Amino acid sequence: MIDVDDDNLWRVNLFDVLGVSDNASKDDLRNMYKQLAKKYHPDRFPAGSPAQHEAKEKFSDINRAYEVLSNDSKRQIYLDTRRLLAEHLEANGLSAPPPAAKAEAPAAAAASAEPAKAKSETPAAAAPAEAKVPSSSKKDGLDYKLMEAEDAYKEGTVQFSKSDLDGAISSFQRAISILPDTAKYHSNLGRAFLMKGWKGMAQSAFKQALVLNPNDPIAKKHYEPEKTRKKGLLDGLLGRFKKD
Repeated sequence: MIDVDDDNLWRVNLFDVLGVSDNASKDDLRNMYKQLAKKYHPDRFPAGSPAQHEAKEKFSDINRAYEVLSNDSKRQIYLDTRRLLAEHLEANGLSAPPPAAKAEAPAAAAASAEPAKAKSETPAAAAPAEAKVPSSSKKDGLDYKLMEAEDAYKEGTVQFSKSDLDGAISSFQRAISILPDTAKYHSNLGRAFLMKGWKGMAQSAFKQALVLNPNDPIAKKHYEPEKTRKKGLLDGLLGRFKKD
């Protein structure tokens, strides 16, 4: 059953839960959701039966997956985190998850592949231990960094909502220092800068967010290309001269 805690959703491939591809449209999601919800609705099974219990869990998973993937903002956050996971798995010598793979598959595949390689180079008895230790330690380190960065990010969003801009800026910068390749950390930092009136720093943050994720909603909304900004300044100066 999917953990309803948002912190753990990145571990599950929600597209697989609904049986759709990772580029499924909203119509695709809606149609598949209706089919699965009808198929696994608990009322279709005998009350109190094991089949109904299993259907309830499946029905809950389907609803949770649809809730995230049908919402543009939640879907983008989910995809950003999954992408970050894949990048860091690759950076640590593990296989990145293919679009239709389960979240746990990369580590499992790497763990199973390493013993096979070790068997050809070392005695069979030593191979499992040599293969498992690096994979486990790397994955644990990755999990810890993700949790630490997300904690800082969430703290920043709370501070921002309370108009504590200095606190929010500090928290977003801390998240970036832990995992610098996450677009939402940069775009939210840019938004905090913008509220402080620091437009230049804000635009730099938005630009970096768009480099990491061209579809970041906050950065797309607020980023102004340099030419546009210069034109705005020039128009303003010309307007002042005309008045004078």
